[in-house]
Amino acid sequence: MLEVGRPTRLSSDGTWLLVTTTENQAIRVFRVEELAANPAPRTVGGPGRFNLPEHAIVAHGRWFVADTLFNRVHCWNRIQDALAGGEPDAILGSADRRPQTSREGLFWPGGLSFDGACLWVGEYKFSGRLLRYSLRELVGDLNRGRTVLRKASLPEAPHRTRPAAQAHGSERAQRKPMSSRMWSP
Repeated sequence: MLEVGRPTRLSSDGTWLLVTTTENQAIRVFRVEELAANPAPRTVGGPGRFNLPEHAIVAHGRWFVADTLFNRVHCWNRIQDALAGGEPDAILGSADRRPQTSREGLFWPGGLSFDGACLWVGEYKFSGRLLRYSLRELVGDLNRGRTVLRKASLPEAPHRTRPAAQAHGSERAQRKPMSSRMWSP
């Protein structure tokens, strides 16, 4: 049994176990093969780095953190870089951290999912949006060493889905994902 103060969400790829908590604005990271020894978690984040990180997922060695109250999603190309204290390779959302329901920003991203082709970002409380980012394009940009974040001047909007009752026949549910992004300090 692991003792982790107030765990809220878990994610594992079989190598890493990520635990989001409501304490210390950080993500607890465990190496799965070391769990039997009851290791102390590695901690990434903390006050000022994240503001209520509601969800973190690891996919193919890459790491994504929903930085909920800073209205961003941090993306690392390698989880080891995040564990070493490195800056994210990309940040999805607006540079100013203010909540936005426009195509340029995010509003309280709280849920993440990866389906093998897309990174899905769910917002909650005030917007209720579900956004889709083509991971093939995002990973391609990251592998080429490009930093990635949406720009206000981009012509395409992120994919937004609505509940089935509302989305049936809706063209809004058929939007293409964004492919170009910019870096945020």
